[in-house]
Amino acid sequence: RIAPLIGTKEDKAFLGRLPKRKGNKPNIAPFAIPHRQTDQFNDTPIRAFQQSIFDDEVAKNASLIHYQTSGFERNNKAIFLNDTLQANPDMNKKTHGEIGHIHPSDGSMHMTFLSPSDAKTVIESGWGEFHGLAGGDRLTQTYMMLYSPRDKKELEITKLILAAAVKYATFVPNK
Repeated sequence: RIAPLIGTKEDKAFLGRLPKRKGNKPNIAPFAIPHRQTDQFNDTPIRAFQQSIFDDEVAKNASLIHYQTSGFERNNKAIFLNDTLQANPDMNKKTHGEIGHIHPSDGSMHMTFLSPSDAKTVIESGWGEFHGLAGGDRLTQTYMMLYSPRDKKELEITKLILAAAVKYATFVPNK
């Protein structure tokens, strides 16, 4: 589904190789909305570290991103671009500048805008999957769920993927 997008001028890989995620893929609820895990949740201390990864990314890139209420989740905060006009032009079409959010109920996350190459890397290494409605009228082609990080090693992968999403959202392809 994203193969035609890989290697285009709009694509840019920000992730290197990722290690394979250990264990089985978590079970996912059978409906697209809400798109949630039903097992392999993280615990309270890991969730606090997970939130700090998002907080640190916002603090480190305050000139580019900020928190506001998610347009997709409506009840939790998400990372948004400060200025969608000075960023990847595809951002405004469907995400309105939203980059990603954490689901407080299970610790999984949605990244609304990864590059096609990075989305492929995430899927092939077992860290996430496309949302069932990705590529439709309301969601980008690469709208995906990242599985809940279960330990500190997995939090490091979350950090890499979030940084890649921010970099891609602020990436302006050459014309």
